[in-house]
Amino acid sequence: MSEAVFHERARLRPAKRRSEPAKGMKASDIAARLTAAGVALSLFPGAGQQPLQALILSAMLLLLAGGFMIVTGPTAGRISVLLGGAVLIAYAFSGLAGPLDRSAPGLAVLVSAGAVFAVGWIAAGRKGFYESMLGAFIWCACLFCAAVFFNAVSNLDRSASGAIGFDTPETASVVFGMLILVGLGRISIAFKRARDSSLSRSDAVDRSMRHSLGGLLLMGLALACLAATGSNVGQMYGFGMALLYFAWEMRRTSAVRARGWLLQLMFILTPIAGLALVGGGVVMSLLPDTSEAGAVDNLLARRWTDLGAAWSEQIWLGHGVGSFDTVRDSHATLFNYAATSGPDGAHNVVLNVLVESGLLGAGLLLIVLLAVHAQVVRGALGRRSRRSLARLAICLSGLLALHGMTQHSLDTPSVIWMYALVVGMAAGTSGTKRLGATTSQPVTGSPQDVHVSGGLASP
Repeated sequence: MSEAVFHERARLRPAKRRSEPAKGMKASDIAARLTAAGVALSLFPGAGQQPLQALILSAMLLLLAGGFMIVTGPTAGRISVLLGGAVLIAYAFSGLAGPLDRSAPGLAVLVSAGAVFAVGWIAAGRKGFYESMLGAFIWCACLFCAAVFFNAVSNLDRSASGAIGFDTPETASVVFGMLILVGLGRISIAFKRARDSSLSRSDAVDRSMRHSLGGLLLMGLALACLAATGSNVGQMYGFGMALLYFAWEMRRTSAVRARGWLLQLMFILTPIAGLALVGGGVVMSLLPDTSEAGAVDNLLARRWTDLGAAWSEQIWLGHGVGSFDTVRDSHATLFNYAATSGPDGAHNVVLNVLVESGLLGAGLLLIVLLAVHAQVVRGALGRRSRRSLARLAICLSGLLALHGMTQHSLDTPSVIWMYALVVGMAAGTSGTKRLGATTSQPVTGSPQDVHVSGGLASP
């Protein structure tokens, strides 16, 4: 065999593998998209806020995630989900979580969230999978936002939260704030991919517009729905975090820095406006309440004090999963009824977890979140092509932290599932290589081989 023929075969071998996907790849792609679509469609029947809804939607997502893991074969993600599910089942039947009729919905949501996270993690390790998952989620979320918007427009005489299908405006503002960020993230990913490609300028613009269409539509619809929620603090959080994410993504864009001073000034003021909105929302959420008679009453401080006393009764293990409403009602008096009543929870996610799961549950949750975010932060600081999704996950965490500290207890199942999906994909893209890329080494000294291998290895 001549040397020229040998080098030609070595150059073409990776391309041949690339054009022949592994067995079951198509089925796993379909299963991944169905799981992402299931997460988006879980928003429709009231976001799983009722216990029966939570159980049904959790079962649906577990079936979809299980189907994905079956077609993808044994993976570390599947083993982790099985171990986590076994631990939660043992926790439930041990009696530590409280009566099963009360704790089952919450535990089912946690297990299904872990499964959704694993699907995002595994799919991110396969070339192009996370983008197809993100696309499926975005188009289904567009249907949800369109339905909510037209329902709100046709029910202008009803309260804002009731017209859009949620129990409180704060719950609605969390959902639509997250959807705004997801849409903006899809736009950023599409434009960065087109910019970094070898396409001509006109082809790159055409490709970026086609791939970002769903993100543009979702962001516009979610902005309209967020404006209709009636939650001033939630709107400030949502708009502010969107501006901060946009400024973060555009910070090192060379095309922006080459433009005139007016555009430069706009990108300087964007993060300032975002910080001002977020800071204003925090201040508004902490302001004391004023009654019709003019009396000032800090209901938030009273709520935290009363629920802190309830947690002190069960410091280590808490009162049980799903016990918050029962504990709150048992500690209600004529003096603190105004502070503890209502569907808004503790207005502090840490206090909510402490009341239900104690220091042990809160500590385990903190360890899991820190481990996952360590991986996500590594991705945000790593390869340029993988930063956008990691930054999106960090901004989603920031948005949920803002809502969780002062506004909402974040116990809405669809919020947990949506967050698990995006963070799972972000952690997966930050720490794994694409399984669609070849692992064979190119022949030394052949520029063509290096080019082909590099093109396959890039995400």
